[in-house]
Amino acid sequence: MTGNYGVQDQTKNTIAPRPGDLPESLIKLGYTLNNDGTGKLVAEAWFTPFRDVDRGGPDDDFQDYDLGSAGPVPLPGTNLLVGAGKDGVVYVLPRDTTSMGQGSDFGKLKKPPIFFTYFPGSGIDAADIRNLDKLFDGKTHHLHASPAFWVDPKRGPMLFCWGENESLRGWTIGNDGTISFVAKSAEVASAGMPGRGGMPGGFLVVTSNGNTPNTGIVWATAPVSGDANKHIVEGVLRAYDATNLDATPNADGTPKLRLLWQSKQIPGNTFNFSKFCPPVVADGRILVPTYDGRVDIYTLISPPHTPPLPTNANIGAGDD
Repeated sequence: MTGNYGVQDQTKNTIAPRPGDLPESLIKLGYTLNNDGTGKLVAEAWFTPFRDVDRGGPDDDFQDYDLGSAGPVPLPGTNLLVGAGKDGVVYVLPRDTTSMGQGSDFGKLKKPPIFFTYFPGSGIDAADIRNLDKLFDGKTHHLHASPAFWVDPKRGPMLFCWGENESLRGWTIGNDGTISFVAKSAEVASAGMPGRGGMPGGFLVVTSNGNTPNTGIVWATAPVSGDANKHIVEGVLRAYDATNLDATPNADGTPKLRLLWQSKQIPGNTFNFSKFCPPVVADGRILVPTYDGRVDIYTLISPPHTPPLPTNANIGAGDD
């Protein structure tokens, strides 16, 4: 996935891309081996939902709305490719070259694009560029992390995303490309920020005990409040139940993702948020990069181990 073109004329206006350039695109690259043993990457197929030169808007720099602010995700076990960027709109494409095509034909999408990181309202066509050059609630909801994919033994394939100035969201995705909303968290990244809000949203990883039901956990790092793009701000690590929802819905009536735990529950535990860095899971531990020059490692606390008493021990009343 590529970002904005960024080429301007002498009057500082964005110009149209040159033939062969592929900004703001989901691109399939193929490796070609030459007769002399050298090789090169060739764009075999691509989808370009918009051009920077065609965008505008008075409230934000909509000619800098990188589709490539997050990465594409090919979904295992399917022929699907998903991707979303600063518009918070997700596109679902077929992965095979012929079906994906070359150009801006929205008919190549498996399903019409939808707003993925927030709900601007009903009846808004995300394929219409005129609907993208708006800040519907005055804030940005860019996606800066690739969606997390996980197969729930109960719901099937799922996607999770966390856009800036918004909540963690869980969705299901069918083999036909249909994406359906499941629930969102009560917690908001950069909560309470005035104006356009803060960057960059949440960064995710999903864990589970194989295919065992009810073991899925969404781990997320996010700024508690403030703009992590311009300032050093406090971060938090949170864990959400990937399957079972909270019994109490959100204040807006939507189903709520159940918060299991967060790092601020540990007395005195704080860290500064390192943007664009997702948590890493390894050997039963969660590794969190921080902006404090360290990596924090979280693990379950094991109860104290009491060795077995020797068989000839004689413990009486009052003995320690």
